[in-house]
Amino acid sequence: MDVLDHEASFYNELKKIRTKYPSKPLIALINKTDLLPTDKLLNLKNKLNQLLSDKDKIEYQLLSAKTGLGIEELKSKLLYDVNAGVLRNNETIVTNSRHYDALIKALEEIKKVQLGLQEGLSGDLLAIDIRQALYYFGEITGEITTDDLLGNIFANFCIGK
Repeated sequence: MDVLDHEASFYNELKKIRTKYPSKPLIALINKTDLLPTDKLLNLKNKLNQLLSDKDKIEYQLLSAKTGLGIEELKSKLLYDVNAGVLRNNETIVTNSRHYDALIKALEEIKKVQLGLQEGLSGDLLAIDIRQALYYFGEITGEITTDDLLGNIFANFCIGK
């Protein structure tokens, strides 16, 4: 959604989320900012500052997944929130269904690792499940591709012996 062209619906969606979860930290992530010329980017920042006032307790972060713009700031913000106890267990909301699916799959792999530890499986066998969990996390962060994972497995494990 182009925030500048649809500011009312953008703000209304954020307000719905804020109303439903009044005590949750809310950060609106605005991606693909690398596609905006400087004047439009400044105009976007001004509009967002007007829309998202302190009273709403809604922050925003401008990002470019392609260039990495804003990623470090977002990581720092999230790390601060985790360390400060702002994000408490079982209270984080995942609104992207692909991310939710990846998190569920990663949790399943972590449970396999826990079971394997309890049963005394070797580290080599546990590593497969750990790598699979990392793969699912990588699907969210964009850091791991299928080729990376397969290359790592074939490079580090003897398969078929």
